Amino acid sequence: MPEEHAKERAVQLQSEVTLLERRLILASGIQGMEGFRQRWSLHGRLQDTKKRLEALEQGLEKRKEEKRNIQEPQVKKGWRFWQ
Repeated sequence: MPEEHAKERAVQLQSEVTLLERRLILASGIQGMEGFRQRWSLHGRLQDTKKRLEALEQGLEKRKEEKRNIQEPQVKKGWRFWQ
């Protein structure tokens, strides 16, 4: 995935996490079995979305590290022995 698309996707996932957290708070006021089902469903979706966001951010960070390693020239140190 290109870096631009990955950053856009990270923003989308972050907004989805915020939305799910708000809906979970609202669902906490619902009593009974229906409230339990909504909270259970929202909690699962929230955890999955957080994991996807975390994996995407780790991938972006790894890509940045790889770019840094490529940009740094590798210089071999030569040792001279004095005679």
